[in-house]
Amino acid sequence: MAILMELCPGGTLADAMAQRVKRMRGKRLTRLITPVPGLRLMATQLLRAIAGIHEAGYIHQDLKPANVLLDAEGDLCIADFGVANARLANGMYNSRVAGTRQYMAPEVLALFRGRPTEHAIAPKVDIWSAGAMLAEAGWLSDNPGPHGSFTRALHDYVPEHVPADYVAFVRLLLSEAPADRPTALEALAHPWARGSDV
Repeated sequence: MAILMELCPGGTLADAMAQRVKRMRGKRLTRLITPVPGLRLMATQLLRAIAGIHEAGYIHQDLKPANVLLDAEGDLCIADFGVANARLANGMYNSRVAGTRQYMAPEVLALFRGRPTEHAIAPKVDIWSAGAMLAEAGWLSDNPGPHGSFTRALHDYVPEHVPADYVAFVRLLLSEAPADRPTALEALAHPWARGSDV
């Protein structure tokens, strides 16, 4: 038996983001860490991959920059499906807690903390993680820490140089209630993701 895997020599998205932040360290941030065209490309590539994962009946459940690889052309490749959650015969998913805390959706974090939640584990947990990565890649230059920091940062710390349409898109992906988050395909159709004026 042989396993063939795509070669991704560009390292991880986490590495690329850290390099950008390092280059900007000590400078007053008057622009995005990643320019808008790069953020839009990142968003569309992530969301297309997430749509494919969900269409196949899985939730990745540990999306984070360290689990996104860059191929030779700089395109994103999602990796590490070690905690992926497969859809059950009844159409539901296991309610097990998996993932990295700072990228966990609120409903997963509630389970992690042993709190009851009305929301089941569902594909929209991956949408939350994508929103967290986009916020981090755009203007949250320092690691935002445990859950809640992304949403607080969206309200407490949005520098004026960050485009409002980008912030609105990220806020949509980071909606507290899963029902308020778009699916991956709905997010791809959003005017910001398409590059249209909002």
